[in-house]
Amino acid sequence: MIIQDTIQTSSITDWISAIGVLLGVPITIVSLYKLFMKDKEQERKLNSLEKMAIEQNNIVLQLKSQADQMIIQSGHFQYQASLMKESNRLIEKQLELQTGIFLHDKDTAESKIKLEAQKRLSEIKPYFSFEGSSSGPDGFKLMLQNLGKRAENVTIKEVDTKFVNLQPKIENRSVDNNNLLNINGYPNANTHNPAIEEPYEIDLNFSDIDGNKYFQKIKKVRNGSYLIEDPQKKA
Repeated sequence: MIIQDTIQTSSITDWISAIGVLLGVPITIVSLYKLFMKDKEQERKLNSLEKMAIEQNNIVLQLKSQADQMIIQSGHFQYQASLMKESNRLIEKQLELQTGIFLHDKDTAESKIKLEAQKRLSEIKPYFSFEGSSSGPDGFKLMLQNLGKRAENVTIKEVDTKFVNLQPKIENRSVDNNNLLNINGYPNANTHNPAIEEPYEIDLNFSDIDGNKYFQKIKKVRNGSYLIEDPQKKA
């Protein structure tokens, strides 16, 4: 009798344990499902973040392209303003010359020669303007367009390039009207920053077809933009 009760008690205990295990299976499945769904949710979040990053990068590229276009337009406007300034100066000189002729000024002949020389300089002067740029972790490119007349003996003088190397070297090149001059470079061993962050300053030296010599200052600042001054005639 005792043995039978023991067997019955043992059987009941086994059944209870079995039922407990069976009852635990759905809970385990539910837990696994929740964990799986959580992982899927994480995956969706990661995919969403990746999509946002791609969209943000596209926006940055679009803004840089728009900024470059604005700089290009600004450079062209700067060139037109420079031409207008020279034209106004020549008109002023012409008026002075006409006044001198009218008053029989003895210096009129000399003034006329100087005026003709200034007109000739204005007609043949080269002028380099910003036309675009690109950069990556390993290098950069600056594109300049000659909006003026043919430039000869185009040579780059490095003023402040302690963080970059300009390659290939630009020496004694010729650049016709509306043609591009590409300046390439990369960060050197003095920095660990990407190319877009490193500033530099150069002088672009060139001459016109009559041999008059000019220089144009070009400076890249840390935000990636360029400052390009008007050409200055060397004394």
